[in-house]
Amino acid sequence: MKNATPIFFIVNDPLRAVGLEKKYPNLHIVCIDYNEIVDWLVNDGVKVFCLEKELGTQNEMFRNTRDLLTRDEVVDYILTNSNDVVGLVFFKPMIGIEDALSRTVLSSKRQVKLLHPDSKLASKLENKIFFHELLEKHRIKHPRSFIKSLSSVSHDEVIGKFPNGYVIQFARGWFGNATYFITAKDELVSLQKDNRDRIVKISEYVPSTVLTNNIVVAKSQTYQTYPFLQITDQSGELSRYRGSTVGNHWVGADAMPFNNPLAVVEEVRNLTEMLGEVLRSQGYSGFAGLDFLVSEEDEVFVQEINPRFTASAEMITQMEMARFGNSLQSLHFGLFGFNVSQKDPNPATFFEALSGVRVVARNTGTEELVIGTKFDNGVYSLSSESFDHVRAGYDVASLADKEAIIYTASKNRRVNTDQEIIQLQSLTLTKDEALQQVKKIKKELTHS
Repeated sequence: MKNATPIFFIVNDPLRAVGLEKKYPNLHIVCIDYNEIVDWLVNDGVKVFCLEKELGTQNEMFRNTRDLLTRDEVVDYILTNSNDVVGLVFFKPMIGIEDALSRTVLSSKRQVKLLHPDSKLASKLENKIFFHELLEKHRIKHPRSFIKSLSSVSHDEVIGKFPNGYVIQFARGWFGNATYFITAKDELVSLQKDNRDRIVKISEYVPSTVLTNNIVVAKSQTYQTYPFLQITDQSGELSRYRGSTVGNHWVGADAMPFNNPLAVVEEVRNLTEMLGEVLRSQGYSGFAGLDFLVSEEDEVFVQEINPRFTASAEMITQMEMARFGNSLQSLHFGLFGFNVSQKDPNPATFFEALSGVRVVARNTGTEELVIGTKFDNGVYSLSSESFDHVRAGYDVASLADKEAIIYTASKNRRVNTDQEIIQLQSLTLTKDEALQQVKKIKKELTHS
């Protein structure tokens, strides 16, 4: 694979692109943020172009990979490191990327292949209203819900249908900023004041645990990971919004908090197969993430889709490569003509439980935060007495017992509201241990 066609992974944060850089030698990471990860990758022989490092600046104002791609410095780097065909991959498919490309010389000097699903289709699927209608049409189990103009919603009427409370969701949002849990009339009235004419999805509140999986929709089959637990924040310490995802916990069925975990896992598998067929019929191809609600009675409901690489993709790609010698991300690249693996595996390959935990903390304030403390990123070891830095590194598969990798925003980095400040990854820490350390580090970085 020495002379393989180059792939340029365009990201804000270099961590998002980690996973296949050693398996596909002609993979280039093109990023905005300059941090220790950039130097670690370069020292390992990975090809990295970092805009902040190139310019000698910090806190570039834009946070948009479309804008990054059109920078002259980036275009020059891609032209210098390619001859004819180039592959471009983004963390998330972006509408308008073709127009952005047309404004650069890349479109005339290179044959550009985009390694992601159709951006307009991905955007439709991410729309909670459209996805609800798709589930209804194909009779795929999801929480009882309906679509309505927010101004016409009556609390008494809805609470009569859903006595345990209900959830209002706008069509689009992230980090939980478009999801509202309603139990009292005044909560609805407050929401209606600023959003009267918006169309919303109203769902029955289901006390539940969230399971998630990653999938790749291929031409004739759907590859899926073993489902893993989503870690949500109810305290407001790690994220601003109730129920917002702050991590993932990979465990076997016997460690899942269900009455009959094996039955739950099998139901997730079946629903994923059904969804794979639906997505294929829509013309979708590639990587995606699915979320499921599991009720206290072990009922499984489809919650939503993330038609893109997921936040867990970087870590789980490393775990999959170590465990299976292959990964869903490899298969995704292969669908678009860039073969990382020699052959496609059996779909059952990835349906094995992994072990690990990932926890993040975000800026929970309403204003930009400037990091005032330098923190040594890298591998830490947890003992009964301390949590100590032991070496530099980003390789999850190399972690020993009770070790974790810590990534934090650099000193003087400006962090926007809801943007990530800290990420912890470990193969052996418990969920509680990981949460405790992340909360402790956040206090150290933010003095709060």
